[in-house]
Amino acid sequence: MKSLTRNALGLLILPLFGCGGKPVEPPLAGTDPDLNGIWIATRMEEGGKPLSTTEMKKLITTYQFQNGTLNVTNSRNDPQTQTYAVDSTVNPKRISFDVKGVKTKDIYEISGKDLKICMSVDGKNYPTEFVSKPGLTDLVVFVRK
Repeated sequence: MKSLTRNALGLLILPLFGCGGKPVEPPLAGTDPDLNGIWIATRMEEGGKPLSTTEMKKLITTYQFQNGTLNVTNSRNDPQTQTYAVDSTVNPKRISFDVKGVKTKDIYEISGKDLKICMSVDGKNYPTEFVSKPGLTDLVVFVRK
């Protein structure tokens, strides 16, 4: 009987912690109305250094957020549509973009008409701060409404 109880308890706990013993994070499901609108990239940092104007022009420069859908446009006029979800109950706020079936783990902060997004390029963990450090591939994007 004890064996059966332990097995049943294991089946209840396994979905919460996964096989590695770490808590499994639930997928993000919310939206943030403060994100809605058109945002223009003003600056980006990667590896602790700002991207040059030339590099900026090659990347996505306009973001249009609307209730879980993101339309992005770059200087090559190559529009893309993605979906996103947020968790605005944690600090820093979390955002996850669905890029061709791959979900990212990023953070964001809105201050008036300014938006910062720290994108975790490895996608394994949410960043904890809005910093791009030398040797790391996290990208910090600064945009303005």
